[in-house]
Amino acid sequence: MNKTIAIKIILFFIVTGIFAQNKEKVYVVGENAYYIESRTEPDFNITVVDVFATLWVNGDPQRISRNARILDLYLFDNDVYMVGDIGIANERRATIWKNNIPQTLINSVSTAYSIFVSNNNVYVSGYAQQDTNDEKATLWINGNPHTLHTEGSSIRSIANSVFVFNDDIYVTGDIFLDGNWKAILWKNNVPQTLSHNNKSHASSVFVYNNDVYVTGYVQLDTGDQQATLWKNGIPLTLDYNDGRSSRAESLFVYEDNIYVVGVVGRRDLSFNTRAAIWKNGVLQILRNSESTANSVFVFSDNVYVAGFVGRGHGRRATLWVNNILQSLSNEHSSDANAVFVK
Repeated sequence: MNKTIAIKIILFFIVTGIFAQNKEKVYVVGENAYYIESRTEPDFNITVVDVFATLWVNGDPQRISRNARILDLYLFDNDVYMVGDIGIANERRATIWKNNIPQTLINSVSTAYSIFVSNNNVYVSGYAQQDTNDEKATLWINGNPHTLHTEGSSIRSIANSVFVFNDDIYVTGDIFLDGNWKAILWKNNVPQTLSHNNKSHASSVFVYNNDVYVTGYVQLDTGDQQATLWKNGIPLTLDYNDGRSSRAESLFVYEDNIYVVGVVGRRDLSFNTRAAIWKNGVLQILRNSESTANSVFVFSDNVYVAGFVGRGHGRRATLWVNNILQSLSNEHSSDANAVFVK
């Protein structure tokens, strides 16, 4: 047997063995292209696909909604909650799915980025356009929208992530202030700007042992992006290769270990990126070719990372389990945006 094939077979059984041994269910959300037909034209062949928001459960895909994006999920009791947006009349509408049934959150241009469920209350963060057509950071609680307070003269804001701890509501995102987007953290709707000078972005928030962690990036004077972890408002630079940019997308704290995932690459990170994971600030590249890591979840000492490999129409939804790659789709134009394990 070819040595490379044998190694792939071994890795496959390692990954599937993790699922079987721990009897956990691994839920991943994103978008997936489904084959419709192939046909031959005079000068070329055409493959027709349709893209659906998709939920994978232990690798098995379920079509959820057409012309939709699912960006995050949360499991509570026996219910599966997912959030994102659906295209309606050429506009996006923030949407929540409960057990695959969609409900639009607001009838204006909007997107829901993150969800958290606590004490039977459902918290969703995102943005909604208001009368000025500007984005306003919005927190929906049980479907009721609340515009988050912003500092100074900021008129544009986005809420990227929400976390509830001891009945306190933490939301992180960005505000447009003094000509730049700035990372911000809201605690019970009281804002705290995390970076005052350069452009910055806050992507994810997590609370552990009363410490508040936020991930994102700060843009340096050189134009490079630098992956950053804020702990209780104090920025910590994450390890990265000199001469390259880095961006942190998601974090999870488990047994005092801090896991952060994102990308490293060229200055604007628009192409030639590498999926990356930082454990306690130390960088490890997940794949040494075009790839992105969007979300991380730790369960029973196993580390799950959702993202994709490739770029453009060639990207494919991917799940890494303890740094071992498992492809979720054989079709082009697929993404894995978030992972949750129960």
